Amino acid sequence: MKKSKLESELEKIQNKKAGIDSLQALLDEETKLSSDYGAAQSDYIRLRDLAAEAGDEYTNLNRAFLDAQAGILAGTLAQDAPCPVCGSIEHPNPAVITDDAPTEQALDAAKREADAAQKNSEKASNTAAEKKGRLESKTKETETTAKELFEKLPENLKKAIVDETDKVLEKIESLTQDIEVENKNGIRKHEIEEKLPELEKDIAEENADGQMSI
Repeated sequence: MKKSKLESELEKIQNKKAGIDSLQALLDEETKLSSDYGAAQSDYIRLRDLAAEAGDEYTNLNRAFLDAQAGILAGTLAQDAPCPVCGSIEHPNPAVITDDAPTEQALDAAKREADAAQKNSEKASNTAAEKKGRLESKTKETETTAKELFEKLPENLKKAIVDETDKVLEKIESLTQDIEVENKNGIRKHEIEEKLPELEKDIAEENADGQMSI
């Protein structure tokens, strides 16, 4: 095979190696984005559960606070006097004030905590959604590039890249060795061509000497 043809084939296979390297880089990026998305999902679930707990805590405190307020109001009720809330003059089961009733300050603090937890949960949800979008985009790019390189998407892309890389490197090594052989042959040919006129001269002189001796 001529040197120029070998060099052309080597260039093609080197371009293929560059394509494989680019695909590997895309796959590495996709793997990282997948890991980031998984972490964002876990973070959202954790914050979502904390928001739910804080919301439940506030709901329970608010109910207890309202019950306590009703107990305070019940203490002001008088028999045959209308209730300031419902207007009834009968009060068979007035609410009772409990000793563990939450204060208004405690209720406000619980409300702030619940609101903050909900905002954190929403922020985490948005972050996870953003990372999901980036992962889906990178996955699509990786699959498109893989189809261009392999004609169809391999079932195991990671293994396909490794196998194809081995084949390409083996071919590059073989072509490089063939080109080196051609280079050596070319150098030898050039040396012979340079010496050929001198050799032809020596042969001509020897022939002339021989004829004179006859």
